[in-house]
Amino acid sequence: MKIKVRCPICLKFFKFKYSFKQAEGATFDCRQCGNLLLMSNQKIVDFHAHLHSTDPSWPKDGEGTSYIQF
Repeated sequence: MKIKVRCPICLKFFKFKYSFKQAEGATFDCRQCGNLLLMSNQKIVDFHAHLHSTDPSWPKDGEGTSYIQF
């Protein structure tokens, strides 16, 4: 099942192969702008802004953070 989603940062649309429910809690990159996104409460949100809203010590723009991939 592919759904059409919109990036909250660049506002461009792209196809996503999972349902909102299946992807809950997942992180992924926008296929248009490359920014890190999060599926939260069945909505796509900016990962860094979302973490900042729950923990102000996390930088809103993600500056100085890194990631691991496995």
